[in-house]
Amino acid sequence: MNAIEVLRLSKSYKDRHKSVKALNGLSFVLEKGHIGGFVGPNGAGKTTTIKILLGLLFKDEGSVKLFGTSNYDAVSVRKKIGFVPEEFSLYEYMSGEELLSFNASIYRAFDTRTIAELQRLFSLPLNRKISSYSKGMKKLLSLYLAVSVNPELLILDEPTDGLDPIFRDRFLSFLVNFVSEHGTTVLFSSHILSEVEKVADYAILINKGKLVLQGDIDSLKENSLFVTFTCKNAPVKVPGAELLNKEKMLYALSVVSGAEEVLERLKSLGCTILEKRALSFEEIFMNAINGETGGENGRTA
Repeated sequence: MNAIEVLRLSKSYKDRHKSVKALNGLSFVLEKGHIGGFVGPNGAGKTTTIKILLGLLFKDEGSVKLFGTSNYDAVSVRKKIGFVPEEFSLYEYMSGEELLSFNASIYRAFDTRTIAELQRLFSLPLNRKISSYSKGMKKLLSLYLAVSVNPELLILDEPTDGLDPIFRDRFLSFLVNFVSEHGTTVLFSSHILSEVEKVADYAILINKGKLVLQGDIDSLKENSLFVTFTCKNAPVKVPGAELLNKEKMLYALSVVSGAEEVLERLKSLGCTILEKRALSFEEIFMNAINGETGGENGRTA
């Protein structure tokens, strides 16, 4: 079953006298129990998508289903979701402890054991007023609130922004263990590709409001290719091949999908393979964005 289904989603904003399309027919799915890395350049439409999923924005066109229901704004669905926003607004006149107690009075599923585990890792000064917290402390408190209700779906928008490297690493380790223990589905939006690669098993790459690429991260890597080669026949008729040395007829080529087909093509042209390897996740991201075709379904691995 899919935790999230987005189909042909569109959303436009008014910017002075013109309309700006933030989402342009975006479609993707995320199955239950997976950590989906939701990535793309600034302005790709990630936060707009998240706000629509949470019912904070109305869509213009398209459909959204959460846990198989299109009535995703229902209270019964909202209770299944935890959210850590990129920009947060907390009751700063309260202490951290008071806010957690307030949350516990609202949610029957509030889990004090999870809070105790988080405190063991991060030692937030819960007795202090939230107004005295740093940005990183407020981000962690947002995490406390989101996971304390044992959500079935956890939506994280730049969750490590403001955390130091030690706490960032602890957070990522906690997230992986939490998902493993509870079977939670996570939509993880971040600009830091290395941390997405560390925790996510599925990637959703968008740009300009469209899906560019989605799939299992290991499969995406297996289907990608960086290769250097020489060819006796010139010019080489392989799209995207870059000539590195004209005298030696040395070429380089990166592709985000169809690795085996490319290798077969090079062999049929009589080329000699010098080096071949899979692309890193960051290389896949850069190549997909720079050479994107976009569209409703993007490319899938």
